[in-house]
Amino acid sequence: MDKKNIFAQFSQIRNPLLVLVVTFLITAFTTFYMYGRIMFLRREIKSTQDQNKIFGDRVATLQIIRPDIESDVAKVALISLPSQNPSLFVISQINTFLNEYSLSLTRLDLNLLTNPNPEETLFEVSISFNVEGSYQNISDFITKLGDITPLVNLRQADISNSSESAEAIIELSSFWSPFPTELPPLTTSLAGLTDEEKETLKSLSNFVSPTFDESLSPRRYDPRANPFNLDNNFNPEEAL
Repeated sequence: MDKKNIFAQFSQIRNPLLVLVVTFLITAFTTFYMYGRIMFLRREIKSTQDQNKIFGDRVATLQIIRPDIESDVAKVALISLPSQNPSLFVISQINTFLNEYSLSLTRLDLNLLTNPNPEETLFEVSISFNVEGSYQNISDFITKLGDITPLVNLRQADISNSSESAEAIIELSSFWSPFPTELPPLTTSLAGLTDEEKETLKSLSNFVSPTFDESLSPRRYDPRANPFNLDNNFNPEEAL
């Protein structure tokens, strides 16, 4: 068989072979593409199902929460670690105990402590003061400061006793932390309180909190009459 015949026979089957090869390549590419799309869609469906389950769990958790209990827990947490400077609350507590133990306040200083870490969200204020009274009353007063909210850290308590009275130099710190500016996404699981956190809140609920008088209501003031708003029918001659 000469070369011309071989080339002629190959020419006859070349085009069908090219069609088969192209068809195979297109089929293989389409198969791999569709397989990738199917796997991607399966992952998306699985992710959506997981998110729906988490969201459903969060809704179920919120539905079974008792508003009265959660409100009390929120109040305890909020007054223990307020979102703003708690100096006024702490001073109110100090003043209440001063009256209770018949002590005199002779000095009061406030100092906002600088936070060395700009990323830290816990802030601290220092409150230092001097009190005078009996040694026993001062001792009881200092002990009482350890059981108040907002929470305080007793940094110094030096008592000097004399024949007539005693005087104490006291320094304590109180803390606050702003509320978070971003809420967690709805797809994040809603974690409940741990047993340790529940025990902490239970202990804090027994602390002495500031008292607020909620019976006060704004007074209504009637506008004062304008003495220069004379009646149009006013006759100066009649007034004489």
